[in-house]
Amino acid sequence: MAGLQREASQRSSMILIDEVEHGLEPHRIMRLLGALGAKDSDPPLQVFMTSHSPVVIVELSAQQLHIVRRGAAGHEILRASNAGDVQGTIRLQPNALLAASIVVCEGASEIGLIRGLDQYFTGQGETSLAACGAALVNGNGDETFARALALQSLGYRTAILRDSDKAAPAALEEAFIRAGGSIFVWTNERALEQELFASLPESAAMELLTLAVEVKETLVAAHIRTISKEAKTLQAIEIEAFVGDLEPDSRKFLGDAAAKYGWFKTLSVMERAGRDIVGPAFAKSNDDLTGVVDALLDWIADGGR
Repeated sequence: MAGLQREASQRSSMILIDEVEHGLEPHRIMRLLGALGAKDSDPPLQVFMTSHSPVVIVELSAQQLHIVRRGAAGHEILRASNAGDVQGTIRLQPNALLAASIVVCEGASEIGLIRGLDQYFTGQGETSLAACGAALVNGNGDETFARALALQSLGYRTAILRDSDKAAPAALEEAFIRAGGSIFVWTNERALEQELFASLPESAAMELLTLAVEVKETLVAAHIRTISKEAKTLQAIEIEAFVGDLEPDSRKFLGDAAAKYGWFKTLSVMERAGRDIVGPAFAKSNDDLTGVVDALLDWIADGGR
């Protein structure tokens, strides 16, 4: 049908398609878009289509994508390219454009933690992030505020989850908040890993250390010696936890080493930590950690109501 329509485009220059992905496998969606001229420098016809498919979003350029949002005065239609250079974000995070609320996380570790906690809490009967219409986007460190502002300019309800070990860019932060954005920050000038080792109960902190050893193997012992300037060793910390309580400086060295050397930087590892370690220990954790996470989850659940 798309081929016939293209052949007839000289006499019929427009086509309307509702839910273009309906009934099609991903590779056939891509082929259909190509047949309709999505990749042509000089398209043969004008196509108006609706979609809720991330496959479609990835295949189209920001110039071709228009976002339909419900605004205060009714529905608004905004071209994605009006937000500036968002093509990379669209290609990497197409699900975000289909969400009601977006949390731009500073890095993959924050995404992994929240995904893991979501899996744990959902297993306990809580409403999932997906059911709340929320999407998690990787801010890629220094690009966090720029990505959040771009998505915010397209009418999305947007929040940021970030470390507090480095100051935020003041002008971007002010613009984001002024436009209605919300920011959730780990406490006491900490990165996520430092927050976890400082706030989790001792048993969970040691489980997190065990996970780091499983992932990084012998490097963890070397990292602890380096970060503590030989004041602590992995074995000494394990004995310390076995015979008594973890000392505050041990927790700090573990958090500092985890943050500096990227013990949990991959999404999959931090997702596992969130689901299997942080989630079960969440109720017994320090308010520094639980307060930030609870506030973020409340923001997501509120959905802008």
